[in-house]
Amino acid sequence: MALKNTQGVTINTIAGHLGLSSGTVSYVLSGQAKKRKISDATALRVKQTADRLGYVPNQWARSLKNGKTGAVSLLFSDLMGGWAHRITQGITDIFQPQGYTPIISLYDRSEILTAGLGGIGKHQMDMILQRRDEGVLCHPTFAARADYIRLQRCGVPLVFIGSVFDDMAGLENVSTVTWDCKSAAETAMQHLIDIGKKRIAFFGVRHDLHSDAIRYEAYKKILNDSDLHLNDNWILWGPPYRFIKEEVVELMRPLFCRCAEKPDAIFAINDAVAIGIMEVLNSMGISVPDDVAVIGMGNLDIARHEFINLSTVREPIEEIGRCAAETFFDILSKPDQAPFHRKICCNELKMRKTTSK
Repeated sequence: MALKNTQGVTINTIAGHLGLSSGTVSYVLSGQAKKRKISDATALRVKQTADRLGYVPNQWARSLKNGKTGAVSLLFSDLMGGWAHRITQGITDIFQPQGYTPIISLYDRSEILTAGLGGIGKHQMDMILQRRDEGVLCHPTFAARADYIRLQRCGVPLVFIGSVFDDMAGLENVSTVTWDCKSAAETAMQHLIDIGKKRIAFFGVRHDLHSDAIRYEAYKKILNDSDLHLNDNWILWGPPYRFIKEEVVELMRPLFCRCAEKPDAIFAINDAVAIGIMEVLNSMGISVPDDVAVIGMGNLDIARHEFINLSTVREPIEEIGRCAAETFFDILSKPDQAPFHRKICCNELKMRKTTSK
């Protein structure tokens, strides 16, 4: 029977039980018995005693001794919507065969919402460095900008996933893996026009990320290419990292309650925003898609739910995760060639009920 408290069971504990040297026990448990010419009988006794006592090797200490922890931090602003889960799955597909372990962490939410300077948070930053994490893969947020610079100064490989800042000053050496979302946004807009929509509103949120501007520019380009009027009153920007229903109602009220010419479609900057907009429209007595069509970007898991059925364009999330992991290994093996900047293309349209009657 194993001991109840296995945390105190060490190689020295096993050696004391058997009257052997700690070196002999260590060689057996690390698979070096034959190389060290330890008898099969002794090796068997060591293994059986280790099992009986409930010995668990301290892989962390062993990794630090070898100079490699195999740990890589994954930083997200939240775990909602399935985006982080799918990115992590893609990363794990590459990490697992190589013996690497992703450690998921969240930014300090209060700092993000107030655009503070605390960013990741001193405690979390210290943990990344104290654990000797071999790298950090993250979806960037402006509030953590100073933290990213600190990681670089400490020599920790860093990869931005999903998008990058409009202003990368001080972060020019960060490798990036992003969705080439320009053609995807154009595909979403073109779909609205193809189904006969001519009064298309835009709803975005400013994260200080380049993808915000790319999607907005695609919106304007398709309107221009289709000889449709750009109405400044139909362009709405909500607060980043939060979606408060009451605030959005006040933003949208002029479009549908005070404006003589109402939009017949809304292009939302991402699926989460689109779904929030649908909730607001429903509360205002506006029907989707009968009164107004809605399309998002991303194809998050919730977008496919039968009660939402959001038309959208698929973001290659798992592919981005796998590419980010491969980029991390490229940084380790080809440091002189870093930084690497990779874009994953995908403009696969998912037509669902929010754009079809």
